[in-house]
Amino acid sequence: DGGPRPDAPPSVAAAASGQASGGATSPGPLGSAKAVVEAIRRQEFGIGLEDLGPAGNAVLEQQHKRVGRALQRLAAELYTSDSHFVLELVQNADDNAYPADVAEPALQFVLRDDCLVVRNNECGFEERNVRAICDV
Repeated sequence: DGGPRPDAPPSVAAAASGQASGGATSPGPLGSAKAVVEAIRRQEFGIGLEDLGPAGNAVLEQQHKRVGRALQRLAAELYTSDSHFVLELVQNADDNAYPADVAEPALQFVLRDDCLVVRNNECGFEERNVRAICDV
């Protein structure tokens, strides 16, 4: 249905509904989770910027290529085996914050024909988490 899960944390529910929460680490000031992602695309990667002119566009394109090459090298060094990402997901779950009423943290992997679904009963992402995961 596109709406937040019933058990979604307030910051995610507010972002999904477009309500501002006003929290320093939530998407409130930008109005929605989509607005946070769009802001990161513009501010961090220059995607969607207009009126840069030919020279500005050329520089931006070179920066995108440079970052792409760096990420490919980093990924090749970090993920030397096809299954290493699973260990990373388990480590991430161990590092997560969990609501006080959660008796035991849970991590579930569901292998489907076309994808791998990973579920976790953590508190959820806030704006600062999204910005951190988008930073190299």
